[in-house]
Amino acid sequence: MAVALAAGHPVVSGVLIPELWVTETLDKMYAKAVTPNICSTEYEGELKKHGDVAHILLEPTVTRKTGKIGQNMVSTVTEFANTDLTIDKYFYYDQTVHGVVEAQSDAKIVNILQNVIAKNDAEATDKDILAGIATGGGAANVGATAGVKSSSYNLGTVGASKVITSLTAVDNLLDMFAALRETNASENLWGYIPSWYARLLKSSELNQANVMGDDKSIIRTGLLGMLDGIELYETNNFTAVTDGTDSNTCYYAQAGHRSAISFAKTIQNSRIIDTEDQFAKRIQVEVVYGYDVVNPDYLATLYCRKG
Repeated sequence: MAVALAAGHPVVSGVLIPELWVTETLDKMYAKAVTPNICSTEYEGELKKHGDVAHILLEPTVTRKTGKIGQNMVSTVTEFANTDLTIDKYFYYDQTVHGVVEAQSDAKIVNILQNVIAKNDAEATDKDILAGIATGGGAANVGATAGVKSSSYNLGTVGASKVITSLTAVDNLLDMFAALRETNASENLWGYIPSWYARLLKSSELNQANVMGDDKSIIRTGLLGMLDGIELYETNNFTAVTDGTDSNTCYYAQAGHRSAISFAKTIQNSRIIDTEDQFAKRIQVEVVYGYDVVNPDYLATLYCRKG
């Protein structure tokens, strides 16, 4: 809106004073992606070279036996198993920019679109993975009797989700972490929670920033800090679920070890081409990726809702 004019003064805005378009766009706010921080990507390099399936060998089980001096030993045949990481997700972008628009614009339209595509794809991939792994936790790491050794942690069930308030936010996370640790998982542990959970956590006894020990940017990574020795992330990429028993809106918060989930992604092709039927450019990007819970024993889930 131009500056107001006194009565009888001629209009100059748009006549003597031109309208200007700034060359930078206002950023669209994209939700922070957490999956790059919680997934193992060790097979990504090989899959980028060739192939669409990685056969991952699982660690075998061995048996310790009691013996006596002079007693013949009894051998057990070692059984090996594997799981597959399949690259089966395919998406693409194809955006057209007309030549006249590009030429007459002060903004770098092609660069803007390339950046937006990258951010949009990161968010969409994150949402897909979080929805896909939500129910992938091991049987001993979910439900009302979680804990492979103690069966003593209630992490919520359908019809009886854990109600999270500022008074219960910390305890419920610690229960999930404790159930995870009963699998002997120790280093490289992570957890993630919805943004509303993070809000309640911040108003709990952990409301002081130095308690979380954060030395990284929450805005950039979603990292809240360390809680009980576990890197805790905040994300808004959850898909809420409606409980089939009581119709409450519920969420899956999770904790795990980096080896629990494998993820591989590549920008298969990216190009800018001139169209044949008009003077325009098409920005095209082809994305392929795959993910899987390859070790559910190291993935714990808290089924919860906001109180």
